[in-house]
Amino acid sequence: MAFDTLHITGISLLDFLHKKDISLDTIYIRHPVAQIYHDPKSYNGQQRKQDSTETIYQKLKKQFNRITINAIEINNGSLATIIIGKKNATQKFNDISITLQKFLFDSSAQCDNDRFFFARDILLSFHNYLIKTPDSLYTFTADNISIAAAKRSLVFTGVAFLPHGNKAEFEKKVKTIKDMFTLRFPKIVFNEVNWQQLMNKNCFIAGSATIEDATLKDYLDRTLPHSGNFTYDDFPQQLLMKVPTKLDIQRVNIHNFSVEYEELSRESKQSGKAYFTRITGIVTNVTNMPALIQKKHICIATASGLFMQIVAMKASLLFDLSKSSNGGFSADVQVDSINKETINPVAKTLGLFEVKAGMV
Repeated sequence: MAFDTLHITGISLLDFLHKKDISLDTIYIRHPVAQIYHDPKSYNGQQRKQDSTETIYQKLKKQFNRITINAIEINNGSLATIIIGKKNATQKFNDISITLQKFLFDSSAQCDNDRFFFARDILLSFHNYLIKTPDSLYTFTADNISIAAAKRSLVFTGVAFLPHGNKAEFEKKVKTIKDMFTLRFPKIVFNEVNWQQLMNKNCFIAGSATIEDATLKDYLDRTLPHSGNFTYDDFPQQLLMKVPTKLDIQRVNIHNFSVEYEELSRESKQSGKAYFTRITGIVTNVTNMPALIQKKHICIATASGLFMQIVAMKASLLFDLSKSSNGGFSADVQVDSINKETINPVAKTLGLFEVKAGMV
């Protein structure tokens, strides 16, 4: 840990070192640089398990009974977390800015859901966050992440999930048939976030999320050989269960979502594309928490949009979260009539058929 400037007002150094009840005015830190290394060992596994059940206050109350700070300001900071011996496990946070107001560290504040990290209000932002997936196929990035504690809101901007390299470079790594995804989310807003669950229990619980103008591209090259493993474990509810953080979002609102699916056919040796645009929808009961799934096990997604940018369609999907292992779901899809000019570019390359006349 290093920093250019540390300025504290309202307390002496002796008071800080010898008192358990601390009250001060402001803390100002400029350009802090921190690196945190995680190197878990088997011999202290039981202690780590015990510590994981404690709140932050419970872990620190031996050092301090009560701390009050009027304001804390941190500018131009950076943080890196590194897990020893684990590939692509480094997370970097750059250009961190934090402003905390009315900080209170005591037994009552640890249970106050109007506080985030004991502050009545906190504005936090950092830029150019990135982390690689363990298989080195993708990078998750975010241009900016900001938190407004009093509003219980969390906002991500410029979020992307990007493959490393182009199609040829991706296929050189995987060698067998595998979808290549490219996702971009200009803005994601979470509201009614439960800070105490996030801070003390590592559970992300929110009343709603709103996603606008997002895009998804899925490319599949069927000329590549099969891996020989025909297990199906990438359905939406199965991916939800794989999220390492306990998650519960009551409602996800989707506006102007676009999907592009491209496939290179083994038979025709041609590439075809299908487009789904102007998708607006709602997804309810998005959770991977067993106790909540036991109470309410159906996740419902309803949406409307355009197929091939022309044909109106509606869909309703039901996912049984209690039976996620088999990936099963039910769907009710309604599509308007499709003329031959719209369907044939997809049908000829991917389905190996052609509509000569009439409507589908």
